[in-house]
Amino acid sequence: MSNGIDHLPWGFSEVEPGREETYRTRGWNENVLHVYPRTFNEVRPDGEEHRGLGTIRGIIEKLDWIKESGNTAIWLGPIYESPGLDGNYDISDYYKVNSELGTLDDVKELIDAAHDRDIRVIFDLVPNHTSDQSEWFKASSDPTHPDHERYRDYYIWRDPIEGELPENIVGGDRLEGLPSGLTVPNNWSSIFSLPQIDIVRERYGGEIPEGVAIPALTAWVWNEARQQFYLAEFMKEQPTLQWKNPAVSEEIKDVVRFWLDLGVDSFRVDVMNHIGKDTEFQNEEPAPVGSEIGAYNPGVTSPHDQWKQERLVSHWPELGEYVTDLLSVLDEERYAGRNIRFILEDWMSALGDDTRLDELRPDKATVFNFETLLNTNRAGWVAGNMGRLIRKYYEHIESLPGAVPNQVTGNHDTDTIRTRLGSAATARAAHFMLAALPGALYTWQGDMMGRANVIVPKNLQQDGDIGKRDGERIPMQWDASENGGFSRASSEKLWLPSVDPDIYQGDNIELQSRDPNSPYRLVASVLLRRLSDAALRDGGVRMLRTDHADVLAFARNDPTNPRRQVISVTNFSQDTVSASIYDTEQFGGEVTLSSLGSYRTGREVDLGRSIELLPDESYLIDSSR
Repeated sequence: MSNGIDHLPWGFSEVEPGREETYRTRGWNENVLHVYPRTFNEVRPDGEEHRGLGTIRGIIEKLDWIKESGNTAIWLGPIYESPGLDGNYDISDYYKVNSELGTLDDVKELIDAAHDRDIRVIFDLVPNHTSDQSEWFKASSDPTHPDHERYRDYYIWRDPIEGELPENIVGGDRLEGLPSGLTVPNNWSSIFSLPQIDIVRERYGGEIPEGVAIPALTAWVWNEARQQFYLAEFMKEQPTLQWKNPAVSEEIKDVVRFWLDLGVDSFRVDVMNHIGKDTEFQNEEPAPVGSEIGAYNPGVTSPHDQWKQERLVSHWPELGEYVTDLLSVLDEERYAGRNIRFILEDWMSALGDDTRLDELRPDKATVFNFETLLNTNRAGWVAGNMGRLIRKYYEHIESLPGAVPNQVTGNHDTDTIRTRLGSAATARAAHFMLAALPGALYTWQGDMMGRANVIVPKNLQQDGDIGKRDGERIPMQWDASENGGFSRASSEKLWLPSVDPDIYQGDNIELQSRDPNSPYRLVASVLLRRLSDAALRDGGVRMLRTDHADVLAFARNDPTNPRRQVISVTNFSQDTVSASIYDTEQFGGEVTLSSLGSYRTGREVDLGRSIELLPDESYLIDSSR
């Protein structure tokens, strides 16, 4: 039985003289490790007590490991000054470093040390909102502030209207002080409304009856000083910036210039699609009952879960103008020759929105390929489904001049790939398959060692408004020492708890480094192969037909040797299968890497006959004709 995949003609196969180097400097084959600074590694100056929180110096200490693991870049979660209510995504000062994490001198040392190792440094940029502790917001929200006139319109402010709350939302603690008879400007609601589900569940004794509506939190917060509402799509402490105001755009561009001038190589741009809003502030239409609700609150459906719709608070027509304006910084003469590219977070493209931000300036910005990410789970992990997604994605990328593709194993907003897929073996197979595709590969720090999520007790959670992302953000397990070598602080001081001692003592990076068939060593082996193999580094991709519904195969051509291909074959089932592969233009080859370990490598395969794959196996065949 065929997996239903038609072959995809070679893309990216015409390698012009010198173009290979252009691909590399643009991040063409970049291996990016997503580092969450608060839980990566803690190093403090001599004599300073450990606090149970990762530091910039802790990242510096692990740079050699990062490079030896096959990573060529690090994407750091926000390190800016912040109250830390949303993992530093509530920024109070874009120009200062959070003192809990380190100093500006530490950041400069990190950049220099990374560059000495040919590791690029990617910062997180958060242009949609700030903390309510930002000096911008303090001035904007207080009519008596000496800088009020300058910052008055930096945020989205609206007058109240007469009436009652729309039926799909509740006020929570966002409407304190609101005069009786007045209500919010419209029915827009907070993306961080997941706690509402627990509230309704408790109301019904633990289980929500079918058909009961779950209202969302309003996205509006009452401000007594201005007698107006400000928009806060996430936490109430994260007021939304007004991108319609050109001064806001200039402020964010100045932030970009500051860090680029300091040596930062690129930016990942947080919730980029949200900076465009409906300027008429119309009511949002509720999402259809039973519809897919989006990335932040997966798996919850209800007649009043309209906050998942997000059509008027993201991807509004002006968004393209704002994004293009932000990217114009990269055209400035001072950045000529640096090949700086932004990577944009845009969940709505993955959820079927017609607006594609990667079409605006494909030579300067790429959108995360979240469609593949959202399907590396038990429901989406089907050979035919993944094959169609891969084909669609690379055909789209091929149509964008200068675009750089990417694949993502996970990030700070999603469960680890092992948790999403349900087993360590399936996760390794998925990681191998994604790594064999063209473009940049983004690997979440926990996915480097094949770690599963843990359940963080409610009294120890830090992700209060979402309540579900702490499980993948727990500290790294470096060795068998206290707290897995992450911190010398007592366990009760850790910002997030480590796994139990019996787990980190038996499963950590140090132990996995000694075992060539461990999750870490296997992931590192395929990352290193991406850098050394001309086919995986610079070659085109072509989907291959197979005669088995659970087997997906594609080939990468070697631009330095027209007779050579590297073929990726993946078994999506939990059974041993035999499959024939067509359209390879090859006769045989050698299995050089397997997600199951070295005992499966070194054997010859005849591509003219069926080949065997064990359950949850993905391997690479080096083939020449």
